[in-house]
Parts: sequence; C-alpha cells; structure tokens
Amino acid sequence: RNEGQFRNTIQKVVPLNPANSHMLMATGFLVGLSGDFDEGIDLMERALHLNPAAPSWYRIVSYFKYYLDGNFQAALNMALLINTPTCCWDPMLRAAAYGRLGEQAEGEQALKELLDILPDFPTKSSRYIHGIALKAETVRAIEDGLRLAGAPLPQNHECR
Repeated sequence: RNEGQFRNTIQKVVPLNPANSHMLMATGFLVGLSGDFDEGIDLMERALHLNPAAPSWYRIVSYFKYYLDGNFQAALNMALLINTPTCCWDPMLRAAAYGRLGEQAEGEQALKELLDILPDFPTKSSRYIHGIALKAETVRAIEDGLRLAGAPLPQNHECR
C-alpha cells in the first residue's frame, strides 16, 4: 500500500519483460485496483493480445472502472463474465451491481451466495472488500451497493 514505491516498481517491471503475459496481467490487475483503471486495463489488454486464454478474474478492473463511473449495467456485465462462483468476489461484485440497478431479487440471491462462502461477511465486509479494492472510496462504494441489495452492513465504519 506504498503508492510511491509501487509506482516505482511498476515502471521497472514492465519494461523488463514486455512479452510476459502473466506479468502484464498481474501488473495490470494491481495497477487497476490501485485506482489507475485506464493504465491497468491497457496492460491487461496487452496481456490478452499475447495470451487470449487469460483467466476471467482480469475483468475485475473493468468492473471497478464501470462501477465507479456509475455505469452499473456495464459493471454487472463484467461481473457476470468473472464466473468464479467459489470465490467471494464473484457474488460480491454481482450483488453490489444488482443493488445499484435496483434488481432486488438478483441482488439477494448473489448475497446468499456470498454469505454461503463467507458467513462473517456482514461484520468484516471492509476487510474482505479491501482485499481486492485498494482505495477506501472504492470499498465504500461497493458497500453502498451491497446495502442497496439488502446486505446488513454497518454504516460508516473504517476500512481495515
């Protein structure tokens, strides 16, 4: 979470092996989650050009870009493509988008899936979301969407 050191490392890593699709994908993922969605997506698209069989989780960066831009339908479309049902991020991101779109039944179903994976999610939501969203404002935005979907999350607590 040291942004200066992170940026310095990224500027060194990418030029070392620009043809390594795994490194580009992982770097793009981290850059995107740090809040620089455009650069992160660019790196991920370069990786996809090199390896079109990339895993579905790379769409999380595009999800966050759309979600934070208020394009909740596009965010939901990305979440539906992630398709990792045993990972908490899949139902969590779907539930937040459904909540923002006012699709209550779908949001409640996604929340049920999330709680099946992480029963303690309501009390530790910030910790879990912060594992994927590096910025506090992103965590709050996702929590707001989850509340709209019906998640019993506490209001206004700090990210930990």
